[in-house]
Amino acid sequence: MKIVRSGEVESSVGATFTGGVILDRVLPMQTEGGMAVSIVHFHDGARTNWHEHPSEQILIVLSGAGRVGDADEQHEIGPGDVVQLPPGTRHWHGARPGKSMTHISVTHTGSPTWYESPED
Repeated sequence: MKIVRSGEVESSVGATFTGGVILDRVLPMQTEGGMAVSIVHFHDGARTNWHEHPSEQILIVLSGAGRVGDADEQHEIGPGDVVQLPPGTRHWHGARPGKSMTHISVTHTGSPTWYESPED
């Protein structure tokens, strides 16, 4: 069992984002093929670059006003919304323009492949 206490979380400025983003790596992958949990704070319209994960990703919106998109569609998301992204889905997510958004990200089995920044 592992317990991560408030204040013990490693924070960093995101390098694969547009705009201001703080990434709190709450629980890095503990075992090969395990899960990783992060809390991501997007400020004023910030968002991820396009990326895809080798396995599914779950996003749980905690606060603010966000959006998520893939090659076919874009959706607005808000507190309490849960987004499931299948393995290999090229997508992006972040805050709506002029708004901030915080979500939990749960991933499994490996790091994402990162691409260019999405255009509006």
